[in-house]
Amino acid sequence: MIDFELNQQIGPRLPKSFWRSIFKKMQKVLRLKNSGLISLALVGGPAMKKLNKAYRGKDSVTDVLSFAEQDIKNPLKNKPTGRYWGEVIICYSQAVKQARQNKKPVKEELEWLLVHGVLHILGHDHYKPKETKLMRYLEKRIIGS
Repeated sequence: MIDFELNQQIGPRLPKSFWRSIFKKMQKVLRLKNSGLISLALVGGPAMKKLNKAYRGKDSVTDVLSFAEQDIKNPLKNKPTGRYWGEVIICYSQAVKQARQNKKPVKEELEWLLVHGVLHILGHDHYKPKETKLMRYLEKRIIGS
């Protein structure tokens, strides 16, 4: 089971059951056997911009940042070990903006951002076309399940 800690600094409070259901879908689709803990934070634009600059050298707001506790080289073969897996930070204001642009509910955008962030923690990436294709496939499977 994936446990999580929630630090919501901005936006309307969503019940923990909303987040828990997303983690359960990930656990099922990705067939994660190990239990782990993920820290989840929802922050505003200024905080996200500061984090993005500090950790990625980009002086702009981004929608989601992930920080894995361990480096997983092959996400299809390796799974996280240990209790703490990492942290996902979502920019709530960016999620709202993207939801409007994509004409979908904010909750759906938040779900996609969480799934995307956790996939990064699990070693997935989207720098090469093959990696991007796999990551998008997994996102759709998890969200659609």
